Formats: sequence, structure tokens, C-alpha cells
Amino acid sequence: MGDVTALVRRTRNTANILRSLKILAQNGQSRSEKLATYARLEAKKADEIGAVRLAESLRRLSTATTEEMPGLCDQALRAVERFVVETTLNKQVTIFTKAPKKFECLTFLDGVEVAFYRSERERGSDLVIIDAADFEPPLGEFDGQLIVVNCEAEEQWAGYETYGNLSPEALTLVVEGVLRPHSVEHNCLLTGLLNRRAATKELNRLQTTASRFEVSVPIALIDLDNFKSVNDMYGHHAGDYALQSFGKLAKAHLRKSDIACRWGGEEFLVALPGATLQQAKSILEELLARFKNVEIKTSAGWLRDLTFSAGLSQLGGQVVETLKECDHWLQKAKNLGRARVLSHEDASQTSIASAIVIGDRPLGTGVAQALRTTFARTRQFNSYGELTAEDLVNAHLIVFNTESFEVQMAQYLRESSNTNIPIVCIVKEHHFSDAFRSGADNVLGISVGSTEAESRIMQTCGGLKPRKARHRGRISAPLQYHDDDA
Repeated sequence: MGDVTALVRRTRNTANILRSLKILAQNGQSRSEKLATYARLEAKKADEIGAVRLAESLRRLSTATTEEMPGLCDQALRAVERFVVETTLNKQVTIFTKAPKKFECLTFLDGVEVAFYRSERERGSDLVIIDAADFEPPLGEFDGQLIVVNCEAEEQWAGYETYGNLSPEALTLVVEGVLRPHSVEHNCLLTGLLNRRAATKELNRLQTTASRFEVSVPIALIDLDNFKSVNDMYGHHAGDYALQSFGKLAKAHLRKSDIACRWGGEEFLVALPGATLQQAKSILEELLARFKNVEIKTSAGWLRDLTFSAGLSQLGGQVVETLKECDHWLQKAKNLGRARVLSHEDASQTSIASAIVIGDRPLGTGVAQALRTTFARTRQFNSYGELTAEDLVNAHLIVFNTESFEVQMAQYLRESSNTNIPIVCIVKEHHFSDAFRSGADNVLGISVGSTEAESRIMQTCGGLKPRKARHRGRISAPLQYHDDDA
């Protein structure tokens, strides 16, 4: 058939012409005779490259009326897609099962040869599918990729890529995802993941299947936490290493049928066909746990404790609406302190993260900017005496910004029933020791910049931990700041 790449490129040129023909026919901008001539020419080209079904579709198009052409153009475009899949796949799938009927849907995939076996044997194949209902681990050695389906006891199959009970449509989607090749030109050069354009095409393909057959396809938007601070504190090369590390982890940890792409900047998108929302959340939380263990050596020191936030939603309806839903839960995750995965199933747990500022002095520009970036809501009180117990319910940080910080802080620690909320004190530099002695978890200078203020606030609220131990009312060590525990 000649060079596969040239065939695919030529067929996609035909697809572009078909889209133009459809628009012309819909708008009535050209006579049907002229459109028919284009269709006959493309049918001849399809015959030359061996695309039989595409050629037949184009010949039907050449004899159609202008009114019939839009629908026939859609049929021909589907024939183009089938030819591309058949040409580029040409894969062998081996299925070990005692109930072949459960997998009959795979025999209809273009470019895929399916073989069934009732007992284990070694055989070369592009993909091996094990039916967990009929087989138990450990398994023998197989060539090619291996997945386990109809798996109900995941702990029994630890170390294998497992899927639950999939509908025929979901099974087809998973197998297509495992076998579908992606050209290097569709990848982000830095991370090795798909780029946004290629991922958008994949999302549209998944959306069509998900809406037509009600297949579960969870989608997640992922954003690396405090990425600007990483670039500012460690240099842009460290930021690049962080992006590369996430890309490597995603490719190693996600399932073969999953789709991961760099959506833009430090934001990524992941699609998990065939998984439930809860399964997808577990997969992403495991990825988060592994990302936290990444260590990057830079000229400015070790970069550790990397995290990400993720918003998760089920693909349904329009792709753009699903992405809006993902972004909504991503922002919720950010507002609640970052380093977490949220979806609509967490709605009852997502109170708005807020900060309380106590003091009558105006906040410095850097601190005000850091509070706006970190928290969804900031409330200000002139003194601790104005607070009620209800005000402290959803508070994630208390900022003392007053000359009388020692008195105010002592009153809070003595009278409040909720003294586990982290405390930051804004004081002049020569009062740092006094602030720590009074019970502050961290201190900020009055004129601190927004980047340092945000970093210190995140340290206090559970991001990068200060090295000093937290002891109310006394200092346990000299006041030194460390971004790591090395």
C-alpha cells in the first residue's frame, strides 16, 4: 500500500475537501454538478490507495442531489476515519476467556485481529486481555501490553492494569485507547504528553461515544500548585523539571487507555475512559501521592513537596461544559488549601476557605495580594473581641495585624474553643521573636512582598512546612527559615 504516513495524509486531505463540499451544499453556493465532479475525483483517488469503502461512499456522493449531499458527506467522513484507523492500527488482540460472547464487540473493530483462548498459553500479541472471571494470578509471561477486565477484587490483581465490569461500548473504548497510536508531532516536547490540539480531538471522540452509549468517561483538570513561586524561588529551569516530572509520572502511573495532555502552562488534562468517578479519584490521588515524593536538585537547593490540585467531572453533553465543571472543582480545591482532588461528590465537604484578619492597621500590598490569591474569602475585625464562635467555623488562617498582637493573641488562645487554626503575625522585624513566643506559627514583615507572603502562608496552612516545631507560648529553637527538612 505504500508509505502509511503518506496514505493517511492523502486521506485527510480528502476529509478536508469533504468538509468544504458539505458547507457548499448546505449554503447552496455551488451547483450539484460541480460538487459531483469533486466527489468523482476523490473517489478515483480513494480507489488508488485501496480505500474501498471510502471510494463507494464518494461515488454515492457523486450521484446525490444538493439536498442529500450534507448527510452523505458525513457518511464519507466516517469512512475516512475508519480507513485511517484500519491503516494505522493493524493490531492483534489475544483474549483469554471462557465466555467469548462477552468480547464479541471487539471483533468489529477495524484493523484489529482478535483471537480467543480458554487456557493460558504464551503468544505474541499487541494486546492481551485477561478475563478475571475465569483466571487468577499469577499469570505467565506475555508479549505486548496486558490488561485485566471484569476485575472485582483489585487487591488480588495488584501490579496489573485492571478494569471492572465494562459494557461492550466501554470495553471497545478502552481497547481503542490502548491500541490507538499517537504521532510524536502530537506531543508536548517538554512533558512527552499529548498537546492540547491532539487532546481536543480525543475528547470529541470520547464525547461522541460517551453520549451515544452512556459510557463513563471521567475528565480531570490538573494544576500544579504554587508554580509561580517555584519559578521565582528556584528558577524557570526548576519549573521545567517539575513539568517533566509530572509528565513522566502520568505516563507511568495512568492506565494505558487513559489520555493525558498538557493543557497549557502548568495545567494538565486527564481522561479515564471506563472508570467510575470514584475510581478516577483514587487513581489521581495515588498520582498526587507519588508527585509529592518527587525531589529536584537545583542551584537554589532541593525542590520538594510538589503538589497539584485537580477538578474532576463526568464527560457528558458538550465538552466545553464538562471542562467548565472541572474548572469549578479545580478552583474549589485551590480555595480549600490545594493538594487535593475534588468532584461534585465532595460538595458536602467543600466549605469556602477563608482567612480572618484581626487588627485596625491596613494590610500591606504584598500580604493583601497573597490573601486574595490563597483564600476565597477574607474577613477583617478590629479586635479579637469582635469575633464569635461561628466566625471561626470555616476559618483556615488567623492573621494578627496589630501593635497589641501579644494581648490579642493571648486572649484568643485563652478564651477560644478552637485554637487549632494556624496563626500568622504581621510585625516589625525586631518583634519576630516576641510574636513566636506569643504563639504565632509564622511571622511576616510589614513590607513583605506578595510572593514571599504567599509562600509563608502556604507553609503555615499545610504546604511547605517550616522547620521549627509548633509550640504555643515558647520558642524551641533559634528563629531560622527553611524551605526543606534537609
